[in-house]
Amino acid sequence: MDSHNGVFLSFVIPVYNAEKTMRRCLDSIVTQMDMTGEPYEVICVDDGSTDDSSRILDDYAAKHEEISVVHAANGGPSRARERGVELARGRYIVFADSDDYYRDGSLSGIVRVVKSHDGIGMYIFGYCERNELDGPLAERKAILLAEGRQSTRDFLKAYATPEHISLLNFLFNKVYRADVAKTARFDHDVTLGEDALYNYTCYAACPEVYMGGQTAYVYENYSAHSLSRGRSLGEVWTAYKTIVQGIAPVLEQYGIDTQAQSLHAVYLISVMHEYLRKPTTTPQDRQIAVGILNDGFNRALSRSAVGRIGTVDSLMLCCARRGWGRLGLSLCDMKRVRGRKTS
Repeated sequence: MDSHNGVFLSFVIPVYNAEKTMRRCLDSIVTQMDMTGEPYEVICVDDGSTDDSSRILDDYAAKHEEISVVHAANGGPSRARERGVELARGRYIVFADSDDYYRDGSLSGIVRVVKSHDGIGMYIFGYCERNELDGPLAERKAILLAEGRQSTRDFLKAYATPEHISLLNFLFNKVYRADVAKTARFDHDVTLGEDALYNYTCYAACPEVYMGGQTAYVYENYSAHSLSRGRSLGEVWTAYKTIVQGIAPVLEQYGIDTQAQSLHAVYLISVMHEYLRKPTTTPQDRQIAVGILNDGFNRALSRSAVGRIGTVDSLMLCCARRGWGRLGLSLCDMKRVRGRKTS
């Protein structure tokens, strides 16, 4: 631990206009980490905030020697996180967001697991999610595999599925060994799915991960800062493609490359269902939907990409494979009309 200046955990937090939530986030870390007795640091990168966040951060840094603040021009969360990772001195690195926090008494369990199984490249835990202000917490537990050391291949095989991929893609439910975190890089040109790409680089460098049963982190998914909110159909499709293209070589590395095909197919169906859920559609919506179905990326889809799906979805995938975008859109519109008649 000497090479890390005695620091066990480094928390990296990008901050942008978080004056209403910043205190809760920092308090949840400082209060709990002080009780563990383990050396830690909190690196807050102020990403050009225009509210009172900068002053709040400076006040906390003045009161807590473990907290340091970097004030930077606005460059987005990826650049802010990267700056924090560069400065981190800890043996392990953790990412948190300024509008989220850790449940009371939960960080001690994370620390205990990492210390007991020291040296693994990545530790993956569940998390809690709140989808509306003052709403209930839903636990997203990492329950598909037994707790403990797992080969990265087994982990990816279990979690590289649409229903479980959030546990694989998110940053905040993981602890990274410092050398792994510092080797990976964020893609500054990607604004939706950049977390996933970063993690895929880490998985490629770690033949083994640790699966933990703890659910310490609280993800406030209703927040206005949630990056996936308010995105257009085209932006969501671009993010899905980014995820599939990013994970495909990692799955191939571990000999489970067919799962990328399944993700591709289900994401394509998912984005077209977003089109179907629109109460009304504009000519622009229709143009974007046709473009998605005509995307050359879909030519690589295999017929066996997914299991049992509905007839319309199966035909839609067939249209996407062949580049028959307008026919695929007609199928979607038929499904929309049929849905209105039966509702």
